[in-house]
Amino acid sequence: EILGYKCQKYKVTRSTALGEMSAYIWLTDQLKLPVGGGKAAENMSVPGVPGIALKTMMSQMGFTIILTASEVKTGKQDKALFTLPKNYKKETFDPNSLMGM
Repeated sequence: EILGYKCQKYKVTRSTALGEMSAYIWLTDQLKLPVGGGKAAENMSVPGVPGIALKTMMSQMGFTIILTASEVKTGKQDKALFTLPKNYKKETFDPNSLMGM
C-alpha cells in the first residue's frame, strides 16, 4: 500500500543498449489517467497491465534508482504546473558521463 492505495508489485526486465535492465513497479488500479495521457501516461504504466505506478525501483550498471509518489492530487490541475521555466533548455545526455568516461 502506498499513500492509501492498494498496489500490486510487478517485475519488468528488458535489454537496453546499456545492458540488461530490471525494475520493480508497484501499480494501483484505483487511479486512472485520462485517455490520451501522452508520454507521462506511458512512463507511469506497464503495457498490458492496468494501473498507475506509485513506486518504481530500477537497477542497471550497478546503480539502483527508487522513485516513490509522495502525494496524489486527483481532479483538474492548474495549467501552470505544466509550463516550462523560462530558463529551461534541453541538453543531450551521455550515459558514459556516469562512469567518468
